[in-house]
Amino acid sequence: EYCGEIIGIGPDSAYKIGDIVAGHNLVGKNKPIYHGAHQDYVIGEHFLFKVPAQMPPQDAACISIMTQTAADALFNQLAIPAPHLGDKAPPQMPALIWGGASNVDLAPVQLAKAAGAGPILVTASPKNHALLRELGADECFDYRDPDVVAQIKSAVKTSGKPLLHVLDAVGAATDLCE
Repeated sequence: EYCGEIIGIGPDSAYKIGDIVAGHNLVGKNKPIYHGAHQDYVIGEHFLFKVPAQMPPQDAACISIMTQTAADALFNQLAIPAPHLGDKAPPQMPALIWGGASNVDLAPVQLAKAAGAGPILVTASPKNHALLRELGADECFDYRDPDVVAQIKSAVKTSGKPLLHVLDAVGAATDLCE
């Protein structure tokens, strides 16, 4: 993952000299040198994005790995069905993201929403609840509340569906799946 300034471009480049860009490396062995960021001259444009002016470079450099980590956790490890395409409605299933307001954990909320999970239940400090709802959380719980587990179980019961997907983003030893 990287972020930097374009210092030279090819004739068909979508970028211009001086643009601030970020991107990620292709995963795998024996990849072509132009797929890397740890060299001085050439990076494949298909791994780049222009960094918005208001985004700090250090945030831009890590956004792709944050999103890849969240996608791996949700779609590979927890086996939440990937988003559906076309006219078919995605299946609704509850998902709990424990510790959903850290940098890495804002992405799972958005990806779970895009995948059709619901309700999306999130624990976080109350100061972060509005942002989490804006990003797709259906219900937010204060993880410091001594009754938080009972509150979450009640929300799951109200949904009428078992809680099969819990992403424990902070290692809080949650045991809420049925």
